[in-house]
Amino acid sequence: MRKEQDARRELVQSWSQFKPAQRAHCLQLTRLGVSGTYTELMTCLEMARDAEALRSPPAPAITGGLSR
Repeated sequence: MRKEQDARRELVQSWSQFKPAQRAHCLQLTRLGVSGTYTELMTCLEMARDAEALRSPPAPAITGGLSR
């Protein structure tokens, strides 16, 4: 019970950090069949965010030096 309460608190705090498409996808997945848990929802959101970060190329480094 405590893990679910902790997961709910974390979701409330970090909900806006996830993209709407990620939230919709994970809500749909966790509602399939039986009702999902906050822990499952948080795990899905974190995995979706991390997977997207792996697919996105890193931003180019910008240096403050002058070229000659």
